[in-house]
Amino acid sequence: MASVPNARGNGSSLNARAFAPLLGLVAAIPVIVATVHAIDFGWYPSSDDGMIALRAFDVLSEHPPLVGQYSQSSPLIHEATYSLGPMLYWLLAVPAHLGPKATVLTMGAVNVACVLGVVVLAGRRGGLALAIAAAIAVALMSRSLPVEVPYEVWNCWAGVFPFTLLLFVAWSVACGDYRLLPVLAVVASYVAQVHFTYLIPTVAALGVAVGGLVAWRRLRPAARLRRWAIAAALIGLVCWSAPIFDEIRHDPGNLTLAYRIATDDHPTGGAKAGWKTAARAIGVVPWWVKRSRAQYERVVEPMRVPVATTVSLVLLLAGLLVLLVVALRRRRHELSAGLALATLLILSVALVAGSIPSSTLGFAALTYVLVWTSPAGMWVWLMLAWSAWALRPTFHREIARRTVASGLAGLVAVAAVATLVALGRDYDDPERLPPGLKDYPRVEATSARVAEAVAGSRGVLLDVPIQVRNSLTFQSAVAYALRRKGITIYAPRRLSREMGRQYQPSPGAYDRIVVIRDGDAPILPGSRPVVRIPEVTITIAPAR
Repeated sequence: MASVPNARGNGSSLNARAFAPLLGLVAAIPVIVATVHAIDFGWYPSSDDGMIALRAFDVLSEHPPLVGQYSQSSPLIHEATYSLGPMLYWLLAVPAHLGPKATVLTMGAVNVACVLGVVVLAGRRGGLALAIAAAIAVALMSRSLPVEVPYEVWNCWAGVFPFTLLLFVAWSVACGDYRLLPVLAVVASYVAQVHFTYLIPTVAALGVAVGGLVAWRRLRPAARLRRWAIAAALIGLVCWSAPIFDEIRHDPGNLTLAYRIATDDHPTGGAKAGWKTAARAIGVVPWWVKRSRAQYERVVEPMRVPVATTVSLVLLLAGLLVLLVVALRRRRHELSAGLALATLLILSVALVAGSIPSSTLGFAALTYVLVWTSPAGMWVWLMLAWSAWALRPTFHREIARRTVASGLAGLVAVAAVATLVALGRDYDDPERLPPGLKDYPRVEATSARVAEAVAGSRGVLLDVPIQVRNSLTFQSAVAYALRRKGITIYAPRRLSREMGRQYQPSPGAYDRIVVIRDGDAPILPGSRPVVRIPEVTITIAPAR
């Protein structure tokens, strides 16, 4: 299969195959540097991270999780609802047993692989020129993301780079690269399961992939893609086996509850808010080329949209549609598929943003749920520029002139952009998400002391009132440390609904209570202090 349609026999595909892996690794410099920093400052799973590490640890237990992370949208229907599936936990199952460093390295390696895949697939589709353009775009896009995205396990962040890869895999499948169908099944399933807000753009990518492949197959009826399609279907079934089992086992199942949230009649921002967000995210100047925005900026920006920004989005959509018509008339299938996906991504941004509840919950969500708009915006602009260039009459002659010197120049350019992005980040940004105390060595030492103090217990109950200032940080960090030590733990209903049903306490199941309070809280009678620091006081009491 040619890397550049209608350009077989030139040196471009050879140069792309030679340089694309190097370009991808260089473009991943911001991811690599961020991961190294995380290991250097002793990242430890706490807050939401700790809950994810805990549930990932449970994958290899008698009670593996069947669903994803607890959703803050649950109050909308008064039922505990979760992200669609546990594939994030599957990914982290072994690293969670090995420890925090293994977890960070796993996420960093996965995200590096995603960047590498993006650039290699760009080279397959558009030769060396597109590989260079994609590498520069991904490196530049990294600057727009929160600094912790490359290594974080938090489900909102853990889908960003895999989603970026999904766009290129879907495009390649639409162009007839049917051997990537199993990869498409895995990546799309992972992204859709990791967080609700990825579902609509994932469906858009799958629609373009399947629709494009069907159109391509009509032109090449002899293509033997049946076994690849069957393999993809079987892999997809495995990926969704846990959510399907949960749906069968429980009434209502989590998929049903997720549907209820999606169709619940609650106030939302609506089409106007969706359009404004799309204008800010993708119109001039798009979010993906800006620096990472502070949390308050992520909330305020969609509310104040200059007229010029709105006009730029209209012109952008018009340009995409005009190029799509031209590509269809010239039978440039690969450009048609890429432009169609770009158009659908703009609509996806508007739909997702417009569906966010217009409440305190919704305002809080705006600080993190729309981070995927950066790779979506990158795709829109990359396809717009590439298609406009590719449809020029002299395009094929220019492609044929690509040389090794061009590849080396591109490599230098990518290295320069990626290095500048990596050096320009504040890796100790106090606004790093998820929220909570970021003194990781202190959190780890505190959790280790608690685990040592309750060693040999029949079972331990965590007692953590929600009003405790640092409860979010320490409750999951301590729970994860205890599980790694083989100690059975239980939690009150507020926590057990997030941790899993197996953590609901029963009479006689535990013999000690770990009480987590504010740092200045008084020691309760009958309790033994284990940790007393400004951030938190942790005591141990016998079971009542």
